[in-house]
Amino acid sequence: MEERKGIYFVSDVHIGADEGNPREREERFVEFLRSIPKDTTKAVYMLGDIWDLWYEYRDLIPKDGARVVALMSELVCAGVEVHFFPGNHDMWVSDFFERIGVQMHSQPEFLTLSDKVFCLGHGDIIGGTDAGYRFLHWVYTSRVVQFFFSLLHPRILFAMSRKWFRISRNSHKTFEFDPGKQRIVKWAENVSAVRKVDYFVFGHFHRRVETTLSGGSQFFILEDWLTSSPFLFFDGLCLTHRTFAK
Repeated sequence: MEERKGIYFVSDVHIGADEGNPREREERFVEFLRSIPKDTTKAVYMLGDIWDLWYEYRDLIPKDGARVVALMSELVCAGVEVHFFPGNHDMWVSDFFERIGVQMHSQPEFLTLSDKVFCLGHGDIIGGTDAGYRFLHWVYTSRVVQFFFSLLHPRILFAMSRKWFRISRNSHKTFEFDPGKQRIVKWAENVSAVRKVDYFVFGHFHRRVETTLSGGSQFFILEDWLTSSPFLFFDGLCLTHRTFAK
């Protein structure tokens, strides 16, 4: 049997977001997961915001992306590692994904893959952020707040959360990622100055970024799936941006 070497990285699919064509976007991602060769792929890393809203009640999970969940389980059963880093849209995970064999992570995490050191995460809080976002992140990750959210009927919680996320997403449509000014890039520069890191890979910013840091590390930001189908592929030697085409 051929050695498994291929590793895929993807983020910001935003399954369920009422923007563009939600069904077409989910279908694209489903076809992408189906296209992954199970006999040569070592792992798939999902770096957050795969769902536009994932809230896991004790006895309920969202219906959006049911086929995605099934394909994640199918990949695991075929011997492909599936890794999940919750993002700011799908941070409300409990133990469901672990039950189907998905490996859960918190950001940032340093992993050695085929002798290359990767630093991975969603990217929203890495390097620091403004006070307003820090407060919202604290609210959303608070177990007390989550308990009170869980008392709401799913229709109320999902409608309220989707409205908030839509407003937030629209307010950032004109955002431009300037590597020279972004805190996450400065953080990566500082990290690479004290430890060996070959690749920094993040999502969250909805912009395609590929740059080389002063210490030689390569820094990547994955684009979102709202209008395209981007992913990163690592063949054991090089990490490259690619676009999925049916």
